[in-house]
Amino acid sequence: MDLGRQGWLAAVVAALTLGAFAPAAGAATAQVTDDGLEQVLHFTAAPGELNNLAVSGPDTTQADYRLSERGAGVTITPGIGCTAVTASSVGCAPTGLDRIEITLDDGADELFLYSADIPVNADGGAGADLLEDLEIATGAPARSFAGGEGDDFMRAGIISTLPHDYHGGPGMDSVAYAYRTGPQAISLDDVADDGAPAEGDNVHSDVEHVLGGSGADTIVGSGGDEWLVGNEGADTIQGMGGADKLEASGCDADVLDGGAGADTLALGGNTKAQGGPDDDHFRSDIDVCAPGSGDEVNGGDGADLADFGAATGALSVSLDDVADDGFGGKDNFHSDVEDVNGGDGGMVLIGSAVPNMLTGGAGDDLLDGRGGADQLSGGAGTDVADYSSRTVPVNLSLDGSDNDGAAGEGDGIWVDVENLRGGSADDVLAGGAGNNVLDGGLGADTIGGGAGVDAVDYFNRTAAVSVTLNGGAGDDGQAGEGDMIAADIEGAFGGLGADTLTGNAADGFLSGFEGNDELSDGGGADRLDAGAGDDTIDSVDGAVDVDVCGAGMDKVNSDPVDTVAADCEPAGTPQTDSPSDPATPTTTPGSPKTPTTTPVVPIDHVAPVASLSVRAGQRLRGLRSGGLKVSVKSNETGTIAAALSAEKSTRRAFKRLGRPLKVVLAKGQADAVAGARETITLRLSRQGRRALRGFTAGKFKLVVTVTDRAGNKLTITRHLGL
Repeated sequence: MDLGRQGWLAAVVAALTLGAFAPAAGAATAQVTDDGLEQVLHFTAAPGELNNLAVSGPDTTQADYRLSERGAGVTITPGIGCTAVTASSVGCAPTGLDRIEITLDDGADELFLYSADIPVNADGGAGADLLEDLEIATGAPARSFAGGEGDDFMRAGIISTLPHDYHGGPGMDSVAYAYRTGPQAISLDDVADDGAPAEGDNVHSDVEHVLGGSGADTIVGSGGDEWLVGNEGADTIQGMGGADKLEASGCDADVLDGGAGADTLALGGNTKAQGGPDDDHFRSDIDVCAPGSGDEVNGGDGADLADFGAATGALSVSLDDVADDGFGGKDNFHSDVEDVNGGDGGMVLIGSAVPNMLTGGAGDDLLDGRGGADQLSGGAGTDVADYSSRTVPVNLSLDGSDNDGAAGEGDGIWVDVENLRGGSADDVLAGGAGNNVLDGGLGADTIGGGAGVDAVDYFNRTAAVSVTLNGGAGDDGQAGEGDMIAADIEGAFGGLGADTLTGNAADGFLSGFEGNDELSDGGGADRLDAGAGDDTIDSVDGAVDVDVCGAGMDKVNSDPVDTVAADCEPAGTPQTDSPSDPATPTTTPGSPKTPTTTPVVPIDHVAPVASLSVRAGQRLRGLRSGGLKVSVKSNETGTIAAALSAEKSTRRAFKRLGRPLKVVLAKGQADAVAGARETITLRLSRQGRRALRGFTAGKFKLVVTVTDRAGNKLTITRHLGL
């Protein structure tokens, strides 16, 4: 051997030893193998790299199979049958190929399969991988996706003629048919009958998360814990065994069946939901759908929960098998649902004959457990435990003990409830450590306050009441009622009648509201507010009081140190009601102890119910000349305010003409009398006349707000063309 040949051989050996002809360190490889039976194109990722692999087959733009890495810094080393296109892309000859095997490794890898006319098997390996089929050609062969370890996401393609095999492996693995618009059937049972009709996919039982498309899908779980999502369309979803999460959406007619296990069922706006034999959780939606639509919820066995935590507006839920629940009052939460969680908008929560757990939110909630040993928790806000439906005596106390309700009932009113309302029998009500409002209802009630500034509430009475805050036995309420108000009650709310309210030596308040009331201070720094009517106030007690009269022929006897509002008349003087703010004092308050407002308000958590009608045939010229006439009928006494503004199309015309855009064009108001229809005439403001100058027609928004005596509001909106 000559020295030249010997040197060349040594160089080859050294190169092999150093790996000069091996794949680049950290590089993926692509090569074709042939065992005499089949030729297989293999792609193998390198450990530690983050793959973003695109695969496409021969077409009019390329003659080979193209494997391209889009991950930062990831390269592909070509082997037998493949050539480099770039450092991160290879082309492999298609001749004789039988299938493609893709093996990804650790890391959150991504595979996008654009096209292939031979079978493709892909394994995501460890990590949270994305495997997506983007094939758009029909008649392509089967694919098999295996997620491997980690939480993997596998997305089915648009074409529904390719049978796929989906294995999840360990982790929370997902298969999504979200691209599909037709009906899909997916069952996690290891049978090749999934996808579109006759498609023959096999979504295996080691997949835990399924997402349907926009069609009417059927999704069936297994015995494990799954998350099954219908998306759009009228979907039917069955959880089977395990602690499943089932999700409907929108206003399509969805059906959810949790089956065995403690399931969570997320409702759409028109969902029939069945919990099953265990403790299920129904999560309410915020959708309001067309008339005739609504949720129907059966809990089944177990302790089931209706959760309205997403609600920000006021609504009512009663577990009474009547379709009057939720947003729009169309849902039906049946009596086999036991517990309710409210939202933050102020809730009315009513239980059933069995033990219920009713939990309010951040708003002012009304909790009525009905029968059974109930637990009532108000949460934030000013909440009331309401027993007004009861006809037998109840004993209620805000001490947090399970000793409330009728004899032996065992309700527990939590300490985050502030107010109590009794029934029509002889009840006992006791306040707690804070400021409480106590309404005994009809019957000879015994009412005590405890610590804080507490008030007895007769706000909803139409008959005259007589109240003395001295603990005298059986002399308070309506004629012959026989209530006993303890001396640790500091305030009283009258009603619609001609009430007589007498305070005690504590600092407190008396509020007469409507009617010709008589308010007498018994000592202490008090606020005496007579309200509307021809009232008499006597605050002569030596303490510093605040006297407020309201509309009517009012008479006041007061101490020199008292603050008397400008609309009050001293005893023996003629009526001289001032048009100024009735709460404006004529003197400066003389004591910081004297309340300028009441620390509590009457119990009334329910907004009024009202109907609105607009006279037909009204025109814009009629608005200019005589105003716009609307009529409102409310079930409660209060006030009505109406405002007219321009819709977007009319505001655009305003803008072109340089007119003001956000202006109230017309407004009107009236008093509401319960059960009576009131006519309101909206008259143009000066700005409204300027804005509409030269217009013969337009589109407008009418907003009517009905406010009851307690300040609860109902807003009705109508869109008008004039």
